[in-house]
Amino acid sequence: MTKALSLDDQMIEVPNRKKSVLILGAGASSGLQYPCGKELIDQICLMLNPERDPPSSYRKKLLRVGFQADQIDDFQRRLRHSYETIDTFLDHNRDLEFLGKLAITLELSSHEHRGVFGRDAFAVQDWYGAFWNGLQKNFELVRGNQLFVITFNYDRSLEHFLFLASEEARRDLHPELVSWLNSDRFLHIHGRMGCLEWQTQAPPERRRRYASDCGDNEDEDGLQSLKRSAELILLPHESDRLDANVEVIVSDAERILFLGFGFDERNLRKLGFESWPRIGVRNVFATMKSDVSERKEKLQQQCPMLRTPEKMHEGIYDCLKQSGFPNW
Repeated sequence: MTKALSLDDQMIEVPNRKKSVLILGAGASSGLQYPCGKELIDQICLMLNPERDPPSSYRKKLLRVGFQADQIDDFQRRLRHSYETIDTFLDHNRDLEFLGKLAITLELSSHEHRGVFGRDAFAVQDWYGAFWNGLQKNFELVRGNQLFVITFNYDRSLEHFLFLASEEARRDLHPELVSWLNSDRFLHIHGRMGCLEWQTQAPPERRRRYASDCGDNEDEDGLQSLKRSAELILLPHESDRLDANVEVIVSDAERILFLGFGFDERNLRKLGFESWPRIGVRNVFATMKSDVSERKEKLQQQCPMLRTPEKMHEGIYDCLKQSGFPNW
């Protein structure tokens, strides 16, 4: 038996199988040195500082795209005085939208290089590696359409890590894993900095290798790569169509895990957080930084089944273990 939900005037069949859903925030990939929140804003402002001598490659790129120096300076000054996340800032300052997307792409893509997936990388040690090991032990989560990922991040690190790990060490599982990574069971709700070169379901102009060529490559190819990648980033007001996918995924979840999530009120609304008790979500687990723990009581009032770590320093792998992974 299945139940049907409407999405863009189409009927999608949703199995009555209980699902596990990972919801990823910026903290999920911070172990790979991706800046998030205020750190991302500070880094962009630093790189675009008009007094920087010599000017950064970021500034040179934006000038080559066609922005004037005074436009870049105006963006840097206004962003520097923002106390919001950069996507919220751009949502409120639509005149800076594309310039902001280019700046985000320049900064985040500078952290893309294959070497970050070594055994000693913090994110790999903290949870990427453990997550992959768990998937191998219970691959039915992937094969049986039981595992979903909803990420609010623009970076593509988790899917590329899983691609590389399976390609090198588990070629028997690799085709099925790639199919899962390319499906709507792995959802970037705010877009991403381009599809990866192995995601051949996307047209070539929407694909970009996992590399820092947006910021480092000074030729015309690098410039076009930067522009195409920035165009695939979605601000909150641009992702309404994908919100419907989230409703379908969450409506039949047995367990949901917030990993590295900041619990922004707007993002919680996108997830329909307050409705989870009514629709029967049974188990909700979460990592929680100390700056969010003050809201813990309110969050648990909204969603009584929310379980958070007793110690704020417990990481993503601890949260996975607490939920029973991989024995879901």
